[in-house]
Amino acid sequence: MKNKHKMYVNGEWVDAISGTYYNDMNPFTGEVFAIIPNGGAEDAIKAIDAAAAAFLSWSKVLPHQRRKLMLKAADILESRAKEVADILANEVGATMPFAMFQAFNGPEFLREAASQVHRVSGKILPSEVEGSINMVWRQPVGVVGAISPWNAPLLISLREICFPIA
Repeated sequence: MKNKHKMYVNGEWVDAISGTYYNDMNPFTGEVFAIIPNGGAEDAIKAIDAAAAAFLSWSKVLPHQRRKLMLKAADILESRAKEVADILANEVGATMPFAMFQAFNGPEFLREAASQVHRVSGKILPSEVEGSINMVWRQPVGVVGAISPWNAPLLISLREICFPIA
């Protein structure tokens, strides 16, 4: 049997609520590469609810702790880059050089995001009150969804995920 996967929701590996799966085909060979849970709207709602609950605690994680986690993730991805490249090549049909490019550059996205945690940013706007300034800064507002495209799933997913959570 090929690799049968589960979805990671709320800290657990789970099946789709429907209990159904679909075959993820290797576009080069036409063979089944993996068996994937067929998640639906109910699964998405469950994941969104879990992410919203986690948002509250993640918002309280101190910047140096977030940085440490991002750097650890970068090290893990880097140590498994060849394995990740093989998966990308088989699942999405990426050429091995492009799969390697994604797998070996992915850790740098995480490291760059980690470097941003202490960066102070915002805007200073003119004030109508003499001797004072108006400051604007951005704060996280909650959960967002991101759907990764097929052509560069690792790098685009990392770009969409690691910077906002840093």
